[in-house]
Amino acid sequence: MEKNQQIRLAFVYRVLNHFSELAKLARIDLTQGSPFLN
Repeated sequence: MEKNQQIRLAFVYRVLNHFSELAKLARIDLTQGSPFLN
């Protein structure tokens, strides 16, 4: 595999992981009735 492609995949994976963490936090906030997404 090309080096640039590996770097790009690692970056995409990190971004997706970050968004899943944010989604987890948002879900917790929603269950607590916080207006996090408004």
